[in-house]
Amino acid sequence: KDALDRAVYFISKEKYTKAKYELETIIFNEPFSIYAGKAHFYLGQLHYRDEEKNEALPHYKYVVEQPRNEFTEQALARLSQIYLENKNYQAAIPILERLEQEADFPQNITFAQSNLMKSYYQLKNYANTVKYAEKVLQNSKIENSVKSDAQVFIARSAIQTGDEEKAKKAYQEVRKIATGSLAA
Repeated sequence: KDALDRAVYFISKEKYTKAKYELETIIFNEPFSIYAGKAHFYLGQLHYRDEEKNEALPHYKYVVEQPRNEFTEQALARLSQIYLENKNYQAAIPILERLEQEADFPQNITFAQSNLMKSYYQLKNYANTVKYAEKVLQNSKIENSVKSDAQVFIARSAIQTGDEEKAKKAYQEVRKIATGSLAA
Protein backbone atom coordinates (compact mmCIF):
# COMPACT_ATOMS: atom_id res chain seq x y z
CA LYS A 1 0.00 0.00 0.00
CA ASP A 2 2.80 2.43 0.87
CA ALA A 3 4.60 1.82 -2.44
CA LEU A 4 1.35 2.36 -4.34
CA ASP A 5 0.70 5.61 -2.46
CA ARG A 6 4.25 6.75 -3.27
CA ALA A 7 3.77 5.83 -6.94
CA VAL A 8 0.52 7.80 -7.16
CA TYR A 9 2.21 10.74 -5.43
CA PHE A 10 5.12 10.63 -7.91
CA ILE A 11 2.70 10.46 -10.83
CA SER A 12 0.87 13.53 -9.51
CA LYS A 13 4.23 15.35 -9.31
CA GLU A 14 5.18 14.14 -12.82
CA LYS A 15 8.13 12.16 -11.44
CA TYR A 16 7.44 9.23 -13.71
CA THR A 17 10.76 7.40 -13.32
CA LYS A 18 10.29 7.24 -9.56
CA ALA A 19 6.67 6.17 -10.01
CA LYS A 20 7.76 3.36 -12.34
CA TYR A 21 10.29 2.18 -9.77
CA GLU A 22 7.64 2.04 -7.01
CA LEU A 23 5.20 0.18 -9.27
CA GLU A 24 7.86 -2.30 -10.37
CA THR A 25 8.69 -2.87 -6.70
CA ILE A 26 5.07 -3.81 -5.97
CA ILE A 27 4.92 -6.16 -8.95
CA PHE A 28 8.23 -7.82 -8.06
CA ASN A 29 7.81 -8.04 -4.27
CA GLU A 30 4.04 -8.56 -4.04
CA PRO A 31 2.89 -10.06 -7.35
CA PHE A 32 -0.30 -11.51 -5.83
CA SER A 33 -1.25 -8.62 -3.57
CA ILE A 34 -4.51 -6.75 -3.93
CA TYR A 35 -2.47 -3.85 -5.32
CA ALA A 36 -0.86 -5.79 -8.16
CA GLY A 37 -3.64 -5.01 -10.65
CA LYS A 38 -3.45 -1.28 -10.00
CA ALA A 39 0.34 -1.40 -10.16
CA HIS A 40 0.24 -3.18 -13.52
CA PHE A 41 -2.33 -0.77 -14.91
CA TYR A 42 -0.48 2.37 -13.78
CA LEU A 43 2.83 0.97 -15.02
CA GLY A 44 1.23 0.15 -18.37
CA GLN A 45 -0.10 3.70 -18.57
CA LEU A 46 3.31 5.18 -17.81
CA HIS A 47 5.03 3.03 -20.43
CA TYR A 48 2.31 3.91 -22.94
CA ARG A 49 2.68 7.59 -22.10
CA ASP A 50 6.44 7.34 -22.71
CA GLU A 51 5.86 5.61 -26.10
CA GLU A 52 7.24 2.35 -24.64
CA LYS A 53 4.28 0.42 -25.93
CA ASN A 54 5.91 -3.01 -26.06
CA GLU A 55 6.83 -2.58 -22.39
CA ALA A 56 3.21 -1.60 -21.64
CA LEU A 57 1.84 -4.75 -23.30
CA PRO A 58 2.39 -7.30 -20.49
CA HIS A 59 0.95 -4.92 -17.91
CA TYR A 60 -2.28 -4.39 -19.86
CA LYS A 61 -2.43 -8.15 -20.49
CA TYR A 62 -2.21 -8.76 -16.76
CA VAL A 63 -5.11 -6.38 -16.11
CA VAL A 64 -7.41 -7.93 -18.72
CA GLU A 65 -6.67 -11.43 -17.44
CA GLN A 66 -8.01 -10.48 -13.98
CA PRO A 67 -11.69 -10.38 -13.03
CA ARG A 68 -13.40 -7.29 -14.46
CA ASN A 69 -12.49 -4.14 -12.55
CA GLU A 70 -12.30 -0.38 -12.94
CA PHE A 71 -9.29 -0.66 -15.28
CA THR A 72 -10.48 -3.44 -17.58
CA GLU A 73 -12.13 -1.34 -20.28
CA GLN A 74 -9.23 1.08 -20.64
CA ALA A 75 -6.70 -1.78 -20.58
CA LEU A 76 -8.65 -3.59 -23.34
CA ALA A 77 -8.67 -0.41 -25.43
CA ARG A 78 -4.94 0.21 -24.97
CA LEU A 79 -3.99 -3.42 -25.52
CA SER A 80 -5.98 -3.59 -28.74
CA GLN A 81 -4.50 -0.29 -29.88
CA ILE A 82 -0.96 -1.61 -29.39
CA TYR A 83 -1.78 -4.78 -31.31
CA LEU A 84 -3.32 -2.74 -34.13
CA GLU A 85 -0.31 -0.41 -34.32
CA ASN A 86 1.90 -3.50 -34.57
CA LYS A 87 -0.42 -4.90 -37.28
CA ASN A 88 -1.00 -7.96 -35.10
CA TYR A 89 -4.63 -8.37 -36.17
CA GLN A 90 -4.87 -11.96 -34.99
CA ALA A 91 -4.09 -10.88 -31.41
CA ALA A 92 -6.20 -7.72 -31.66
CA ILE A 93 -9.44 -9.47 -32.65
CA PRO A 94 -10.24 -11.30 -29.38
CA ILE A 95 -9.35 -8.18 -27.38
CA LEU A 96 -11.55 -6.00 -29.61
CA GLU A 97 -14.39 -8.51 -29.35
CA ARG A 98 -14.16 -8.36 -25.56
CA LEU A 99 -14.05 -4.57 -25.66
CA GLU A 100 -17.16 -4.49 -27.83
CA GLN A 101 -19.00 -6.72 -25.34
CA GLU A 102 -17.75 -5.22 -22.08
CA ALA A 103 -17.36 -1.51 -22.82
CA ASP A 104 -19.46 0.98 -20.89
CA PHE A 105 -18.41 3.90 -23.08
CA PRO A 106 -20.07 4.07 -26.53
CA GLN A 107 -16.90 5.41 -28.17
CA ASN A 108 -15.07 2.23 -27.12
CA ILE A 109 -17.80 0.10 -28.69
CA THR A 110 -17.50 2.08 -31.94
CA PHE A 111 -13.68 1.84 -31.74
CA ALA A 112 -13.94 -1.94 -31.29
CA GLN A 113 -16.43 -2.46 -34.10
CA SER A 114 -14.63 -0.30 -36.65
CA ASN A 115 -11.29 -1.92 -35.85
CA LEU A 116 -12.81 -5.40 -35.97
CA MET A 117 -14.06 -4.50 -39.46
CA LYS A 118 -10.56 -3.40 -40.51
CA SER A 119 -8.78 -6.32 -38.81
CA TYR A 120 -11.01 -8.93 -40.40
CA TYR A 121 -10.42 -7.30 -43.79
CA GLN A 122 -6.65 -7.46 -43.27
CA LEU A 123 -7.00 -11.18 -42.51
CA LYS A 124 -9.18 -11.65 -45.64
CA ASN A 125 -12.19 -12.68 -43.56
CA TYR A 126 -14.70 -10.82 -45.72
CA ALA A 127 -17.87 -12.17 -44.08
CA ASN A 128 -16.85 -10.76 -40.70
CA THR A 129 -15.63 -7.56 -42.36
CA VAL A 130 -19.14 -7.00 -43.71
CA LYS A 131 -20.74 -8.07 -40.41
CA TYR A 132 -18.81 -5.42 -38.48
CA ALA A 133 -19.21 -2.79 -41.21
CA GLU A 134 -22.96 -3.26 -40.91
CA LYS A 135 -22.74 -2.96 -37.11
CA VAL A 136 -20.82 0.30 -37.52
CA LEU A 137 -23.48 1.60 -39.91
CA GLN A 138 -26.25 0.83 -37.39
CA ASN A 139 -24.84 3.50 -35.09
CA SER A 140 -26.73 6.70 -35.91
CA LYS A 141 -24.21 8.88 -34.04
CA ILE A 142 -21.08 8.03 -36.03
CA GLU A 143 -19.32 10.57 -38.22
CA ASN A 144 -19.69 10.51 -41.99
CA SER A 145 -16.05 9.52 -42.44
CA VAL A 146 -16.66 6.37 -40.38
CA LYS A 147 -19.85 5.62 -42.34
CA SER A 148 -17.93 6.08 -45.56
CA ASP A 149 -15.14 3.75 -44.34
CA ALA A 150 -17.69 1.08 -43.48
CA GLN A 151 -19.25 1.30 -46.94
CA VAL A 152 -15.81 1.10 -48.57
CA PHE A 153 -15.02 -2.06 -46.57
CA ILE A 154 -18.35 -3.56 -47.63
CA ALA A 155 -17.56 -2.73 -51.26
CA ARG A 156 -14.01 -4.09 -51.11
CA SER A 157 -15.20 -7.28 -49.43
CA ALA A 158 -17.94 -7.68 -52.04
CA ILE A 159 -15.35 -7.31 -54.81
CA GLN A 160 -13.14 -9.95 -53.15
CA THR A 161 -16.09 -12.36 -52.99
CA GLY A 162 -17.30 -11.59 -56.51
CA ASP A 163 -20.49 -9.78 -55.50
CA GLU A 164 -20.32 -6.87 -57.94
CA GLU A 165 -23.89 -5.73 -57.26
CA LYS A 166 -23.22 -5.35 -53.54
CA ALA A 167 -19.97 -3.52 -54.30
CA LYS A 168 -21.77 -1.13 -56.64
CA LYS A 169 -24.45 -0.37 -54.01
CA ALA A 170 -21.84 0.26 -51.33
CA TYR A 171 -19.85 2.63 -53.54
CA GLN A 172 -23.10 4.49 -54.36
CA GLU A 173 -23.62 4.92 -50.60
CA VAL A 174 -20.08 6.30 -50.28
CA ARG A 175 -20.90 8.81 -53.03
CA LYS A 176 -24.10 9.85 -51.21
CA ILE A 177 -22.24 10.31 -47.94
CA ALA A 178 -19.51 12.36 -49.64
CA THR A 179 -22.05 14.52 -51.48
CA GLY A 180 -24.04 15.04 -48.28
CA SER A 181 -20.99 16.01 -46.27
CA LEU A 182 -19.78 18.43 -48.99
CA ALA A 183 -23.22 19.99 -49.17
CA ALA A 184 -23.37 20.52 -45.41
